[in-house]
Amino acid sequence: PNIMVASGDSYKKPRPVLIDFGLSANFLGGSRGVCGTPGYIPPETWQSGAWFPRGDTFSMGITFFQLMTGRVPSKNGTIRGVLQIVQNGDFASAAWHTPLPWEQFPASMPALRQLLENMTVRDRASRPKPSQVLLDPWFSASSDAEL
Repeated sequence: PNIMVASGDSYKKPRPVLIDFGLSANFLGGSRGVCGTPGYIPPETWQSGAWFPRGDTFSMGITFFQLMTGRVPSKNGTIRGVLQIVQNGDFASAAWHTPLPWEQFPASMPALRQLLENMTVRDRASRPKPSQVLLDPWFSASSDAEL
C-alpha cells in the first residue's frame, strides 16, 4: 500500500491519499496470481493466488502496526517491514507464521492494539471485513495517549 500525504503546509491537517493502483489492474483483467508488495500480502493470497476484500484489512493492519512501532520500511532497505525479514525470499511463510513484535507496540494504546490484532489475524474467515473495521470503537474513542 502506498499512502502519501497530499498538499498542506503543515502536518496538523494531513490529507492522506492512496497512490498505487497497480493491484486493481489484476482485478480488471481477471487474472490470478500473487501481486502486491511482499510483507503486506495476506496469507490467503500467497496460498490461493487470489485477493479477497479481507486482504485489505490485513494489509492496512500491517501498515498501522508498522507506523505505530516505527518499522516503516526505508527506501535504502536499512529498515524492513515486520513481515519483510525473511529467509530465502519466502514471504509466503512469513505471512503465515512470523509473529508480529507486539512488545514494540505502545502499551498505552490497548484498544488500538486489539483492533490491529483482529486486523492481522492470519485466518481470513476470522478477520473482520473492511466495513466491520470502521465500526470498531477505537475510531470513535478520544485519547490523549502519548506515542
